[in-house]
Amino acid sequence: RWWPSRQPHGPAWRLNNCEDVPAPNITAMGYSVRTQRWRLTEWFQWDGSRCAADFAKPSLGLELYQHQSPPQPLDFDDPAESVNLAYEPAARTIMPMLRHMIRDRFGKDLRLGCPPKLLDTAALP
Repeated sequence: RWWPSRQPHGPAWRLNNCEDVPAPNITAMGYSVRTQRWRLTEWFQWDGSRCAADFAKPSLGLELYQHQSPPQPLDFDDPAESVNLAYEPAARTIMPMLRHMIRDRFGKDLRLGCPPKLLDTAALP
């Protein structure tokens, strides 16, 4: 799949992804959970040889956003996600539950492995 570097008349971040980056070159990965009121993303060190996050090590960072309305499909432009509340004292009550949800959902050693290397079509005749 080909993605343009920018979509005409769209924001600069639109279609910004890492599909063309080999998985072993990625150094960190964020995992998110969303409830009706909160979205937490926790960033972990990435093990490129296994294509898996290292949940045993301390996380690299946290992002917590509060939402006032129910989630909408593809709500990437949500204005509520402009203030990171993860390090605010009031967030201490919700953070343990959300962090547990991330580990419960993603922290299992699923051993999915790395995706296959893509065929380099530029090298074809």
